[in-house]
Amino acid sequence: MPSVILSVSDLAVEADGKTLFDQFNLTVESGALVTVRGSNGSGKSTLLRFLAGLKHINEGSVKYHGFSFAYVGQKHGLNLRLTVQENLTWFSKLDVAASLEDLDEILDQFALTLHLNRLAGTLSTGQQRRCVLARLCLAKHDLWLLDEPLNGVDSSGFEQFETVLKSHLQGGGAAVVATHDDLDVAATDTIDLDTL
Repeated sequence: MPSVILSVSDLAVEADGKTLFDQFNLTVESGALVTVRGSNGSGKSTLLRFLAGLKHINEGSVKYHGFSFAYVGQKHGLNLRLTVQENLTWFSKLDVAASLEDLDEILDQFALTLHLNRLAGTLSTGQQRRCVLARLCLAKHDLWLLDEPLNGVDSSGFEQFETVLKSHLQGGGAAVVATHDDLDVAATDTIDLDTL
């Protein structure tokens, strides 16, 4: 039986004095994929920041039920003066859920093995994004909050991400993904912010 990982009740979100949505409710269970869609400026990134606790909630509630989460925003958060390996090692020391045990396999999945000793600043946009996705996989968090995770990623990286996402969901994890892309992974729920 699925476990409730996240519940959102009556959340109201404003940006620049404009109400983006009001009385927003969401329940995310283990194994669930929730996609968030909407036009530019509809509040996709803002919603994920609220779910990640990066914005103060004035009205409503966001509650995690004993589960951990990882947030990946549109900015990659890499130190461009460190190598790929140094970035991932540094991250693994910051995040108590992260482990380098599966590093070789994850690097191979995201075609980063040959770039291990390259400075992150010399990678292409797509390679930097692959590095961020590899970092996500190192940490064994229950819920992934992902904001446009495939920006700049080529078709091969797209497929690799879908494979990793399916594995995460099948293992009892869950994901809330803001995206304009069509994923080859069945969504449990799709939220269209343009219709709220």
